[in-house]
Amino acid sequence: RKPLTDNLIASLKIKEIKYVYYVPPKWKVSKSESPVFSNEALEFAESAMNELITQINYGKLPDVKLARSAIEKLFVDFDKNPNGFLNLMVLKNYDSYTYTHSINVGLLSMFLTRKLGFNQFYIKEIGLGGFLHDTGKVKVPSRIVNKDGMLTDDEFKIMKNHPVYGFKMIKDDATLSNYVKKVVLFHHEKWSGGGYPLGLKAEAIGNFAQIVSVCDVYDALTTERSYKKPYSINDALLYIMRNTITHFSPFVSQRFINQMSKKNELGSYYPIGAFVQIESG
Repeated sequence: RKPLTDNLIASLKIKEIKYVYYVPPKWKVSKSESPVFSNEALEFAESAMNELITQINYGKLPDVKLARSAIEKLFVDFDKNPNGFLNLMVLKNYDSYTYTHSINVGLLSMFLTRKLGFNQFYIKEIGLGGFLHDTGKVKVPSRIVNKDGMLTDDEFKIMKNHPVYGFKMIKDDATLSNYVKKVVLFHHEKWSGGGYPLGLKAEAIGNFAQIVSVCDVYDALTTERSYKKPYSINDALLYIMRNTITHFSPFVSQRFINQMSKKNELGSYYPIGAFVQIESG
């Protein structure tokens, strides 16, 4: 995460290092802003997610207390500095995508839930839902999850089971609220219908699952994978705008676009290239 200066390049040459791995930042960082989340909290979250996935791989139920502890640590940082820059986790390697992505969705979900005016109980619950939303993918064959390219129809049918797999792991856990359980089960439902696994529409999905849905898509779009380049922030927000009403709740997605535009100093509440209808028509 160091800037690529002439001195650093000279040092790399002396050490005969020919290649470096670089990921563009997802957030515009102002020199006057400090990061929201500490390295300690992010490292704890990464360790917790790694442990949860290991538990599931060995046929055990995920230790949700560990996940909640991670969210509590992250929330303490967030509560202290809600207006700092959101330092999302950077993908270290493609094999770590599932847990890096899940942590980022939890962070973004906490941010958006707060901006929507919900209190700290809901912020932590929806953050936890984001943290756990993709745990069901551990039950999907890795050749499908990590495939370089488009899934076949048969592969996509298998992938579509992951919300149900995740829900079954946590449905009997009395320590988890129904908000968290619905987030895990409903985060791929679409506002106008046609999503999965239940094909719900509009208000039946609920705002909390829609919060995680928007954050899930945003982080997926802006993350580089072996088979695709990352979207810019503008392009990711434009994608969300174009899919509002069909895929996303207008209430949730418009607030996300507005807040992300402000956060990244885009100069407009709408991404570059968007068509806007003014009040006069």
